Amino acid sequence: MSLSRFFGNAPLSSILRGHVNDYKAWRRKEHQVREITIRHDLHALSKAFGYFIDHNWARENPVRGVEIPSDKDAVRIHVLTRTEEALYFEAARRHAALHDLGRLMINQGPRPEEVLERECVDVDLERSRLTIRDGKSPAARRQLRLTAESREICARRVSAATSGWLFPGKIPGARLGKLNGAHARILDSLATCECGHSRAQHKGGKCACGCTKFKETSRLAFVIYDFRHTFATRAAESGMPVATLAAILGHADLRSVMKYVHVRQEAQDRAMERFEAQRDSENISDRKRSSGFGPVDTAENRENGGSSGNSREGLNARKIN
Repeated sequence: MSLSRFFGNAPLSSILRGHVNDYKAWRRKEHQVREITIRHDLHALSKAFGYFIDHNWARENPVRGVEIPSDKDAVRIHVLTRTEEALYFEAARRHAALHDLGRLMINQGPRPEEVLERECVDVDLERSRLTIRDGKSPAARRQLRLTAESREICARRVSAATSGWLFPGKIPGARLGKLNGAHARILDSLATCECGHSRAQHKGGKCACGCTKFKETSRLAFVIYDFRHTFATRAAESGMPVATLAAILGHADLRSVMKYVHVRQEAQDRAMERFEAQRDSENISDRKRSSGFGPVDTAENRENGGSSGNSREGLNARKIN
């Protein structure tokens, strides 16, 4: 754990607010973590010191007074583009479990642990259903209708299963654990040098273009959980009702769903184009009705007793009289 690695065996009373700030800087520089990770670390450290104080092992909580990233600053969400999706999963083919986990998440929207904890009996290939039997709340216990690709993945894994788990681990009878390490290696392999080539093309110390040192300039940066965010965003953009999306994601509170839904600029532009086209179509229909079936029924015409023609006739009659 990063906290224990940084503070080591230092006496609790010796850890001061300045050391906590140093820890924040160390995590940003050495591990290049996002603000939400630092937020979680500091909350964990603060809770630990609360426990230490209760047992008279420490007198003060050094996290108090330290600036903790806010929820707004700590948002860690990346919605994959179609190009990023294709690039990632092509590279992930060499790690079958990670590839299949990601495809199930981006197709169905479950949490990663909800996939890794599934047993083969949770898959109903005949009805194309994946049952999630446990979760944080009753809403988390649900059935997901499998897409064609998801059904194929589940059928292949059930057929090849050496135990009751859909994602069996290396130890006989155990399920597979987290795949964060494999995910990080995939992202690392996709990093690009300033010469435009990948890290793999620099193996042996020299690139085909003559570049002798790999200098990273760009890489994909997202976490496995972002496959769930991507599913939710795409589902919302397709017009899926929020209540339906909440049920699929396993949320009882509709407000909880909104943090997963991020309407991208392209979707906003398409929505405005559809809105404008519909409005123009309605305006054309209104003009056709007004030109083909007589004058528009305006307040002025009604006040004058009907159409503009009748109004003029009445006026002429009054003049004659």
